Order: sequence, then C-alpha cells, then structure tokens
Amino acid sequence: MARNRRLALALALADDEEKHVPTRLWLHDITRGRQQQGAYHNLVQELRFDDARFAGYFRLNKCQFEQLLGIVAPSIAKLDTKFRQAISPEERLCICLRN
Repeated sequence: MARNRRLALALALADDEEKHVPTRLWLHDITRGRQQQGAYHNLVQELRFDDARFAGYFRLNKCQFEQLLGIVAPSIAKLDTKFRQAISPEERLCICLRN
C-alpha cells in the first residue's frame, strides 16, 4: 500500500511539472533601454536648451508645455511597481504631443 501511495505521489508531481507554463517577459529588451536610448531622455532633454527647436518640435513653447503639464499631470500619472518604473507624466505628455 505504501508503495502505491508513493507511486501515485510521484506521478502527481510529474504531472505538475509537465503543466508548468514558461513565464513571459514582463518588460521587453527594447523597453529596458528606454531611459538610456529613448527620445525623451535624449532628444527632449537637449531641446530644453533651445526654445525655438522646442516650440517647433512640440508646437508649444516651454511655458505653454508646463501649463498643460500642470493641468493633465494628475490625470495621466501612474505608480511605479516593484516590477517596473512607470512612465512619468511629462514623458507621457511628450509622447502624446508628438503622435
């Protein structure tokens, strides 16, 4: 009897191992490099030093951009999780204005 129980337990454990689903990536490799290679973290930071180019890129001057950000930031802000950092409201607004 004990041998049958051990055999049944071993078979049940083997079934559980076969049903294991491989985990998916939570954050793709392309998105991981966003803070080093992304347009917001490179191009937009350089545009801050040139008012004319900033206005040409976003079709708003810096003052208008900041006013708009102040209005919409509470609505578009997301929280960081322990798995990934959220996109900042400023970056979200930049993406929205460019699309």
